[in-house]
Amino acid sequence: MELDAAAPNRALFCIWGELRATFTTARPLRQLVLEPLDADVVILAQKQLPDDDERLAHLREELGSRLVHVELYDKPDPSSFFGPENLEDMSKVRGNWLNPGNCQVLINHKMLADRLGYMGFLHKYTIFLFTRSDLLHLIPFPRVDDLAAAMGPSDIITQAGHEFGGVNYNFAIMHGGQLAKEYLEAPYATITARSLRNRKKTYNIELFWRALFGQRSWRNLRMSSSSLVTAESLDDRTTWRKIQHSSQHGGVLFKYQAQME
Repeated sequence: MELDAAAPNRALFCIWGELRATFTTARPLRQLVLEPLDADVVILAQKQLPDDDERLAHLREELGSRLVHVELYDKPDPSSFFGPENLEDMSKVRGNWLNPGNCQVLINHKMLADRLGYMGFLHKYTIFLFTRSDLLHLIPFPRVDDLAAAMGPSDIITQAGHEFGGVNYNFAIMHGGQLAKEYLEAPYATITARSLRNRKKTYNIELFWRALFGQRSWRNLRMSSSSLVTAESLDDRTTWRKIQHSSQHGGVLFKYQAQME
């Protein structure tokens, strides 16, 4: 999966996590990200919401032929997925980085690596974007060639904000299938090998990702925020922070005040 300078750049946009806020975010995603990049889409999401099927139908209608793979799965048991001894040992590292919700995020990344691999997508595409479904995009993306030109073989672009002392893993962009594979597999590999170097720190999931970047010598390129975590109503499911209403920004719903500044 070495980068071929002569190969045309093709972008693959991958959605992980639960299908939150998709009725709100799907159209801006298509207009501001997918169309400028001419990107295809893979969805590998967790079953959680009672209207998941309706959300998938809406995404299929909105994204059309760009949607090259879609799959909803039941959340695995973390102990079985990582191995009971590995999970027990790594759970001794302080912090909420391995709580039930974050465990499912890390599992989702490994499952996405496996899907992209056996479906041949790691060879077919050159630019990979990994993100959650509830980001409301506000600014048009550049063309795929311009995005590719900004990245080296070990560079990963993330958005400023939502970093909490670490790396904002909620939107990550990289060049090359090998780096994409290594990035998606890194949490699983670290947990199953019990290879987190500094086990004395207290980790949130963002700081855990920063540790992975350091251990693998990835360079984190931070772009200005072009999106925010949104919702469809104040009563939407949330596992962290309350959903709020912004009267200063056209009534948009948001979770993180820093993203509104």
